Amino acid sequence: MARLFLLILALSLAFQGLASFRAIRPLGLGWQVYEDRVHGFRLYYPSDFVPLRASEPPMSLLAGAVVGFKLADEGYYRGTNLNGAAIIVSAQKVKGLKGCLQLDIAGMRSEYPQRIVVNGVIFYRQEFLEAGVGNLYRLISYRTLHGEVCYIVALFIHWGNLKAFTPGTVVQFDEQAVLQELEGVFRTFQFSGSS
Repeated sequence: MARLFLLILALSLAFQGLASFRAIRPLGLGWQVYEDRVHGFRLYYPSDFVPLRASEPPMSLLAGAVVGFKLADEGYYRGTNLNGAAIIVSAQKVKGLKGCLQLDIAGMRSEYPQRIVVNGVIFYRQEFLEAGVGNLYRLISYRTLHGEVCYIVALFIHWGNLKAFTPGTVVQFDEQAVLQELEGVFRTFQFSGSS
């Protein structure tokens, strides 16, 4: 089913003449495509994601950030402790895979990545959980080396500790549902020229 969906997207986009840095709505599917011809990648995102400005956190925390989208569906936030969720892609020139895996993200680093393959591309998954002043931050980074460039697809989730709220005013957000939304966008990432 997922392959059929991507095939339909690919076919509908092939007839629309994609342009760099422009979102195009695939016919009747409710998803848009972001294609970056400068950096040579594309990804698809549903209508409940909106673009992040370059100065907007967490976009501003990731060196080499190219594009980011935040989850904007109020249903995930209303009455919960969720503060934000976003997916960001960065591109940085590095010396080899080791250099790619050693890049910091907002001072966070992990030495034990998990290897996965998405759309024929090998990514290395690293996960971080940080806490501070009543806030929690989960970062999942997927890194791949393409030529001399390290691409990082970073999934950010920020929420407040329930103990920081007046009892009964908010409930714990559905972390699995939010993560599923972010992962769904990540799994559409592909380098231009690949299908």
